[in-house]
Amino acid sequence: MHHLRYLVVLALCAAPALARADRCPAPARPVAADQMAAYVNFLRTAADMMKSNDDGGFAESAEQTQWRDGWLGFLCSDAKNITAWREQNDLAFQASPGCLDVFELACSMDRDTMVDDFRDAAVVVEACGADLDAAVKARTDECTAPEPTEDLPDTESFTEALAPYGNWVQTEGQGTVWYPSGDVVGAGWRPFHRGGRWAHTTRGWTWVSDYPWGWGPFHYGRWGWDPVRTSWYWVPGRTWMPATVEFRYTDDAIGWAPLAPAGAAPWPLDYWVYVPPAQVYNPSWAGYVIAGPRVRVLHMRARVVDVRVGVSVRRGAIFGPP
Repeated sequence: MHHLRYLVVLALCAAPALARADRCPAPARPVAADQMAAYVNFLRTAADMMKSNDDGGFAESAEQTQWRDGWLGFLCSDAKNITAWREQNDLAFQASPGCLDVFELACSMDRDTMVDDFRDAAVVVEACGADLDAAVKARTDECTAPEPTEDLPDTESFTEALAPYGNWVQTEGQGTVWYPSGDVVGAGWRPFHRGGRWAHTTRGWTWVSDYPWGWGPFHYGRWGWDPVRTSWYWVPGRTWMPATVEFRYTDDAIGWAPLAPAGAAPWPLDYWVYVPPAQVYNPSWAGYVIAGPRVRVLHMRARVVDVRVGVSVRRGAIFGPP
């Protein structure tokens, strides 16, 4: 049998076919982690056994054949379960090698399979275990991410809910705005810079806030900067968005900044955050923020994403960079 060949291909999540009620809560793994580890150990042990027989000129014993064929049967059965689980729950696997390959691979191996194919199979099955964890985590993020409500919040709803976490102030240009308390957010805080993470949901890039008040200011309205108070403030709005940000992107980085009030000047570079695309959905994305002179070059080259408040959500388009 020819050696297994595969490409590492990053795949974007496709638009889900199932409604949120059918997609949540996140399903449990179809094959436990310790069972996947046992399959990896079997494949490597089988490869070593076959090589030892080949090097010594020994024929495979009946016991060895029975042991190997038994494990391959179990592996093929679980590979079928993984494939059915993915289709039933409308889940996306992120890369190959991994679960995208495991069914075709596991159910085609037999006693004529070459030693190197068993070793390659161990790599694929090990990667599939990581794929299962990633798929469950992505669905968990989606299920815990905020969704728009049918009843749009009114001003009083925002006023009462946010009062414990900051101060409402009447201004000339923006009307009544909300300043988050420094005791709540800490010194040097700015919106979408810490205290949350990105999740891929049915509406695209959705901000999942760690703050109990994050359901409002990160999904409605706009953010402004007050140079006199040296503080960020939030201007209420009634149109829900997956995140109240603007995006820019290059092949090497994804950037975002808070949506500014209408008519405001563009944000200076310091108010933008850029991270490598592979780290956007990493809960620890803040550890990968790009800094230094490179940021200015990225920002100048970056393409602007057309974010029209409310339009992408209502028309079913995916919110965020392509």
